[in-house]
Amino acid sequence: MSRSPALIGSVRRGRAAAVVTGAAVALLALAVVVHGGTRGTGFDRHVDAWFGAHVGYSTALWFADLGSEPVVSLLVAAAVAACVALRSVRGAVLAVAGPVLAAGLTEYVLKPIVDRRLYGYYAFPSGHTAGFGSVMLVVVIVLLGPARGVLRTPVRRGGITAALLLALCCMLGLIAAQFHYATDVIGGLFLVLASVTAVALVIDAVGDRLALAGSRAEPSASDARADLPQVREERTEQGRA
Repeated sequence: MSRSPALIGSVRRGRAAAVVTGAAVALLALAVVVHGGTRGTGFDRHVDAWFGAHVGYSTALWFADLGSEPVVSLLVAAAVAACVALRSVRGAVLAVAGPVLAAGLTEYVLKPIVDRRLYGYYAFPSGHTAGFGSVMLVVVIVLLGPARGVLRTPVRRGGITAALLLALCCMLGLIAAQFHYATDVIGGLFLVLASVTAVALVIDAVGDRLALAGSRAEPSASDARADLPQVREERTEQGRA
């Protein structure tokens, strides 16, 4: 991981940290608003009704299912394989750690605490959004970072555009299919931005430290190798004496 290209360039890390902070604050604020609710907000009712009326149910269901656990698991495996092909160890770690953290926070922390329900089930934040969105954000981060210089710019731009559009379609499909209130989906988006970006920053910080430690160790090793001929010569002279 120490020699792997950075996920987020040093110039962009300040902005990435701001994204983490802003998304986390927005997520917590929204959680307070919907805490313990069993009905949608006024915003939810308007948005949910509009998409329900203008998007066919079969189409909505198809896109909503992109966030199902089997699909997300396959996408994680594909993302790891792609990162290995790009020789991005950091990307491969992010492809696993990002979605796992997002799913864990959603299912085991936020949903029980917020206790917002739809059809009797925990609804906030949207687990489908957290799962699929986290993988799509990993794709975007890798294409903006480690893939630079490996893949051509049009390929990277096409991949980023496709990932963003698919994430948006999944989110809208969840609303139109009435899997979630609109605010559940928005909460899932905030969670993805905060958790996956934070994991990327941590991976880069650890990788940079390992790289620095490795660079300091290399001169010592090279010096030791350079001293070997002299040591051998001294031992030879001692043997002759």
